[in-house]
Amino acid sequence: MHAAIRGRSREAAELLLAHDANANAKDRGYRTPLCLAVSQKNRETAELLLEHGANPQAKQKDGRTALDLQPALADIVRRVEAAKAGHRVGAD
Repeated sequence: MHAAIRGRSREAAELLLAHDANANAKDRGYRTPLCLAVSQKNRETAELLLEHGANPQAKQKDGRTALDLQPALADIVRRVEAAKAGHRVGAD
């Protein structure tokens, strides 16, 4: 999964996730695929990972999370969580 994210291959990431790849796997630096995607400012892949259960609160070796790396990710997290719950953001 990490190689797909590093290579900026959304197609490879989609294929791996379709075959039950772990969206929360950590590399030696305890970085998750989501942390890599947000550090690359790859919003579409970050959203894909969140849709497949990536944890935005998972900590890297330095203690930072994907949300620490990219605070704007919180908007995507809310939208994905609302979609999973069957709601539209702002539909209340």
